[in-house]
Amino acid sequence: MKAAYIIDVARTPVGKYGGALSGIRPDDLLAHIIKALVLRNPALDMSELEDVIAGDANQAGEDTRNVARMASLLAGLPVTVAGNTVNRLCASGLQAIMDCSRAIFCGEGHLYIAAGVESMSRAPFVVSRSSVPPKKKQGGDEEKRLASGKPGSARHEEESEDRILGGGEKPQNESPQGRNGWIGPDAEIYDTTIGWRFTNPRLTLLHHPYSMGETAENIAERWNISRAEQDEYAFHSHAKYFAALEKGIWEDEIVPVALGDNKPAFTRDEHPRRVSLKMLSQLKPAFKSNGSVTAGNASGLNDGSAAMLLASEEILKKYKLRPMARVVSMAVAGVDPSVMGIGAGAAAVKALDRARLSLDDMDIIELNESFAAQSIACIRELHADPSIVNVNGGSLAIGHPMGCSGVRISATLLYEMKRRGARYGLACMCAGLGQGAAIVYENLG
Repeated sequence: MKAAYIIDVARTPVGKYGGALSGIRPDDLLAHIIKALVLRNPALDMSELEDVIAGDANQAGEDTRNVARMASLLAGLPVTVAGNTVNRLCASGLQAIMDCSRAIFCGEGHLYIAAGVESMSRAPFVVSRSSVPPKKKQGGDEEKRLASGKPGSARHEEESEDRILGGGEKPQNESPQGRNGWIGPDAEIYDTTIGWRFTNPRLTLLHHPYSMGETAENIAERWNISRAEQDEYAFHSHAKYFAALEKGIWEDEIVPVALGDNKPAFTRDEHPRRVSLKMLSQLKPAFKSNGSVTAGNASGLNDGSAAMLLASEEILKKYKLRPMARVVSMAVAGVDPSVMGIGAGAAAVKALDRARLSLDDMDIIELNESFAAQSIACIRELHADPSIVNVNGGSLAIGHPMGCSGVRISATLLYEMKRRGARYGLACMCAGLGQGAAIVYENLG
């Protein structure tokens, strides 16, 4: 089996919900980081790129219809470079890295870009179609006109329906309300920012559709994690972030984003806050009246993109490149959806086993912080040393633009491994519906 190497990785600053990046479409945001990665590596002939694989958890608005391909074209990559969008919810970015690595392992290509993007600010509201059949107009003298096939007639409406359902395109700007009850009395509207939508009633009989915050409450209860523990964990995540900021650590991985209209470039993560334990303790529970999960000990709704350049040994030799790291092993896992956050630990165990390494061999760990309760439970289950977990702060401080986060935590991990001269690092994260993903990296810098 061939080896997969990381040549470069970068990310945008993470924007807060409705913040600096909210005016940028997700396909443009992804195109920006892809283009930046290409410009940082001018010696490489990008016509050798086999594929751009991008994680994106929403895919309901401007990021629909294969945002990876759209962003590749927007970034100016050769049209011969394919694009594929993947979705493992919160772990979509990590999935993109795994898919690129696996393709290199199998010899399917030699050069790939793994990326991730999310604009939670721009996630649309969507409306379901009605399940009530449209009523056909009937009447004595009007039947001939309605059956004539002229615009507005019943026959015309039926033909339009056949065309749309039969593979034709719906004309842009056509109002769905005018299509004989397409939006009917049983239609529902959903906010696609995060969480369940178009829920299958049969699935709810098997697994209750808990919100992400409610799954964190379930973990806090099952693992006996107190509110004080969660707030303290969140406080330290922010404190570590600002300590790293003062050292200029984040400059290694961040690519600024131009905002236009004579605005200064966006250069710094927008979500981190200077919080105190007292401030955190005063926040009310967000998901359960007597719960312990708050807006302060949960990750935010965020915008951002990240991209990684992966290559085979053939590319390293051809261009005389020195890689940052190699992908040692990777794994995914499933857990009970009601405690989805524990999936990060389950996947980590599998990835370590495949690498024939133990947690003691890991010099540093990036554990995506969806919630403080989830992070604490995973650290306990893994028996991990908290001092090597998220040493510069995690997603509670930085934010969690879902499709981007897997590549983001990998970037943070790889640059810290380089600074420390660490040999092995672990990136792991949970994902909605009860999943986890993990990758073990070896530093070669």
